[in-house]
Amino acid sequence: CLFVCFCIAYPFATFHRLFLHAKSPIAQHVFFILAGSFIGYFNYGGSIIHAYICILVNYLVLLVSSGTLFSVIFSFIFQMCYLMTEYYMTETNTYDIKWTIPHCVLTLRLVGQAFDVLDGTRNNSELSKDQQAQALTKVPSLLECAGHVFYPGSFLIGPQYSLKRYLDFVSGKFSEDGKPPPSVGAGINRLLIGLGYVGIYQVGNIFINNDYLIGPSFAALPLWQKFVVTGLAGRIMLYKYVSVWIVAEGSCTLAGISYNGKEPNGKHKWNGCENIHVPTFEKAYKFGHIIASFNKCTNAWVAHNVYKRLKFLNNRHISQFAALLFLAVWHGLHTGYYMCFFLEFIVMNVEKDFPSPFPKHFQEAFVSVHQRIF
Repeated sequence: CLFVCFCIAYPFATFHRLFLHAKSPIAQHVFFILAGSFIGYFNYGGSIIHAYICILVNYLVLLVSSGTLFSVIFSFIFQMCYLMTEYYMTETNTYDIKWTIPHCVLTLRLVGQAFDVLDGTRNNSELSKDQQAQALTKVPSLLECAGHVFYPGSFLIGPQYSLKRYLDFVSGKFSEDGKPPPSVGAGINRLLIGLGYVGIYQVGNIFINNDYLIGPSFAALPLWQKFVVTGLAGRIMLYKYVSVWIVAEGSCTLAGISYNGKEPNGKHKWNGCENIHVPTFEKAYKFGHIIASFNKCTNAWVAHNVYKRLKFLNNRHISQFAALLFLAVWHGLHTGYYMCFFLEFIVMNVEKDFPSPFPKHFQEAFVSVHQRIF
């Protein structure tokens, strides 16, 4: 049911290309809100009301006290507390697939809107390059805020992107001569890659899954085989996320919202909503490669709105720890999230302080083999 909705985003993107591109922004906002609401209601029923509540509260705060530190603090506390309350009320002892998944995406978008409006009131000399690119010089309308949240290609699981990108897309800045952007091929390419990963995950999960890892067959394996199987199991599990992120990204690319400028040779770049950089992810031999290529849009949001805004602490480790703690809280209340991001903090810092144990020529050969494959 959930995966079907990732695919439904493609007809929505096609409809927008054919009938709404370069048309009235209001019509586009309404279309995106209705399409995203349909997807949300189809999956989670009446729980979609929580999205409307949070959007309305956030908009009212921006309307009353836009461009103030209070608006950012209120938005951050309200949206995160609302999300934490949802987790507390609905979480179980298993991995939960329910309406809190799109709501955690919504939370980042709404908090990001408050930050971007605040940045729009500051001098450019006080802003970093990415803050200047995302700053909003006026308070967005309720339709703009809601359209940004409910955009059907990214409402359920992302990718995460700024309201400024959404508004530029709606205003036609990502196309030329008023025509729909030439992104059909790039969008279909991402869809096919995503479906390929779906197939790999489905086949791999038949043989190596959670039940197998806690069963007697796995327990009877020699230690070295357990290491190998555990590594394969982790990889297969990651492909579940990789596949749906790439499929979701493909619909955004098809619509054109992922436009990211041009190459020096004039070729269009469509990686503005890229959540997985497949080549880096597949040829990774360091933990840092995984971090740099996995869930890129969320990591960029946290870097932009948490890590870099703690620069005044003048301590990289504290800023990094705070950013990872935020990610753990944002993911949920299960202790595994906190252990995961704590280990990330340890591993990343150890990896930076100690050189790779592998000779450079071995690393180059490893990368070369993967480049031939991917």
